[in-house]
Amino acid sequence: MDACPIHAMYLEPSVYPAPQQKNEEVRKSLFALAKCKATQERLAIATCYRDATE
Repeated sequence: MDACPIHAMYLEPSVYPAPQQKNEEVRKSLFALAKCKATQERLAIATCYRDATE
């Protein structure tokens, strides 16, 4: 058990299990999701920047 600076307790395992192997279909889906999210973030940033300069 550890504590944060304000002494609120939190539990976190000290040892994590080994990650499972992902097949190619799962891997492709995860990369597609990550690419989509990155695109959304770029568009949001561009929109905020555009609105701030108008």
